[in-house]
Amino acid sequence: MAPPNRDSIVVIGAGVIGLQVALTLLTESSAEKKPRVTIVASAFPGSFSPHYTSPWAGGQWRTHASRKTPEGCEQCDWDVQTYRYWKNLVASEKFKPPSRASGSGVAEFKSHFVWDEINDEIRPLQPGGPLGTGLWWKHEVDDFRILPNSERPSNTIFGVEWTSFCFNVPRYLQYLLAKVEEHGGRCVQLTLPTTAGLENAITVASGAVDGKVDLFINATGLAAGKVAGDSKVFPTRGQTVLVEGEAQMARTRKGDGYIAYTIPRPGSGTTVLGGCNEAGNWDEKIDESLHEKILERTKILAPELLDSNGSHTILSRQVGFRPSRQGGPRVEFENVSEKLVLHCYGHGGAGYQNSIGCSRKVLTVVEEVKRKSVIEAKL
Repeated sequence: MAPPNRDSIVVIGAGVIGLQVALTLLTESSAEKKPRVTIVASAFPGSFSPHYTSPWAGGQWRTHASRKTPEGCEQCDWDVQTYRYWKNLVASEKFKPPSRASGSGVAEFKSHFVWDEINDEIRPLQPGGPLGTGLWWKHEVDDFRILPNSERPSNTIFGVEWTSFCFNVPRYLQYLLAKVEEHGGRCVQLTLPTTAGLENAITVASGAVDGKVDLFINATGLAAGKVAGDSKVFPTRGQTVLVEGEAQMARTRKGDGYIAYTIPRPGSGTTVLGGCNEAGNWDEKIDESLHEKILERTKILAPELLDSNGSHTILSRQVGFRPSRQGGPRVEFENVSEKLVLHCYGHGGAGYQNSIGCSRKVLTVVEEVKRKSVIEAKL
């Protein structure tokens, strides 16, 4: 049984959001007695299914958020919090003695982003003004500068450089899992009924915990469409290629209907090439035409990855589905048959860079509800 006055929280889902939420609850809670946290999921780090999205990420901090809506502004703040957190993490690991959970797989890398044409992201704030004035995040990152023509590929109109963070995705997920367990969190692998509704998923998850559960956190990602009956959830298909060699920096090029990127995986001797953002596409098969386009488009971005014949050494090809949601991530409470559920899903391709800020919002909301319950109990 849980110790007296120690809340029992079950996090459903073990992608980057579920893992980070659990870790934040365990390490940043202001409560004298930290909550007892159990992660229940069908897939944990080490699993490789197209529907377990987190392992398929490229692994780079590059914000997609916009300040044009209140929801977008909140995600901007989440991304900035994550940038600062990873900056401190990288600095601390330079001096931290080895332990089971050390070695996050996160590292600083220079990052280039170039555009073939004007879009809303780089459009001048005032007619006739300079490109890129609307890049809100340029003041939040280190070493931001505009690339001169000589440092951009031909046929591009604008580009920027900044100090970013890339991470070895499988290693980072294992790191989060190890940190959760190091801080007393439990992990239980169960097959959850994703098509039978939220109440049934909660009932199954409850079986992994002795005693009463005070709160369930629904971090089921793409499965939330069925688990929570949320018609706003949809997949955004991604296709990538893992190649031999670690690129010197992260590079992205965006054009008319396409995006190409090379993202090194620190310490692995490999780089992820991509990609695509195909909303609503559930196809798990490799698109051979797209595969060839990815290889061709990324040759100019990272020529250091090519062999003497001008080809890549391909290690694997993969398809994954980003857990997107119309209107952005959902972080809100719901009562399900007298059981309190906090939803936290719908981050799309921004799960990693949203993870710190969003998990701290979850913690803030949970503690506000706890304080309210204590006050009401005293009345």
